[in-house]
Amino acid sequence: SFCVRMGLYIITLDRERCIGAASCCAACPKFWKLNDDGKVDLVDGVKNEDNSMQTREIEDVHLRENMDAAQACPVNAIHIRRKESEQELI
Repeated sequence: SFCVRMGLYIITLDRERCIGAASCCAACPKFWKLNDDGKVDLVDGVKNEDNSMQTREIEDVHLRENMDAAQACPVNAIHIRRKESEQELI
């Protein structure tokens, strides 16, 4: 039997920076959606107390599309790092 390693990367959405351009939603609609307040949400993301930050673990199979979403953000509100090494990818 082989071990499936879940959550190899952590996505962080800095919602305070978000301007609602929704380019992340266009790049990766499975993980990003525009909220009624005019900012985006990370689908199934864990919100902090005032919802200024949202985080979610993803597997490497979803890395490319979320890197595209992060790179599409005009205000650099999306960050992705390796879970184990804490290395920032974007």
